[in-house]
Amino acid sequence: MIMFGGLLAFLGIYAGSAAKAAKDNYDMKKITRTVDEKGNVHYADRLCNDYINGERVKRVETTDRNGVKLYSTVGVNSSKVYDTSYGRGTQQLFEMSEREKQDAIERGKLAYMQYNPYFGRSVTTEIATGRTITCLFSGKDPETGKMIYKKWYFRPECQDKYDWRNTVKGDYGIDITEDEYNRLKTVLSSYTEIPSDGQVLNKLWGYTCFH
Repeated sequence: MIMFGGLLAFLGIYAGSAAKAAKDNYDMKKITRTVDEKGNVHYADRLCNDYINGERVKRVETTDRNGVKLYSTVGVNSSKVYDTSYGRGTQQLFEMSEREKQDAIERGKLAYMQYNPYFGRSVTTEIATGRTITCLFSGKDPETGKMIYKKWYFRPECQDKYDWRNTVKGDYGIDITEDEYNRLKTVLSSYTEIPSDGQVLNKLWGYTCFH
């Protein structure tokens, strides 16, 4: 009988503890409940475990093809990926880039400095296309004597992450107007002002400087 009484007491304590835990979870859920832009319901339990739509979730760290850390929120049971984002530092660089972009648009510029995780740095980026500009050139046409203006894009199909200021061999660039040239220039820049292919530069200058 004593053992039975002790068991009943233990069960009573356990039941009371379980009830308290359930109440604490309920209160914590009410306090932490939020709904994101996708309609997912987020909350935490009394032990600060995170839940989305009733499923406990965990943070999983991976890296993208550029070696930049990515953080995913994944369902513990379903393995569903609820969201993926860059780390706080990288995300802040993206936010700074977006502010620079909006400032450039307001000033009538056609390019701005954008953080690019592929290069691991900020590069001059054309607003209209989102492409990286590797070179902006201005000079006199050796045949006509008139000013010419050109731009070169980074070409991922034949360049790598160290070519953010190099032009592709044999690429003579794209002819642009003086106005576009001036509006593409950025105060802080990553582009060069002459193409990296010496043979192309020889042709643009009209004399042999590089062999």
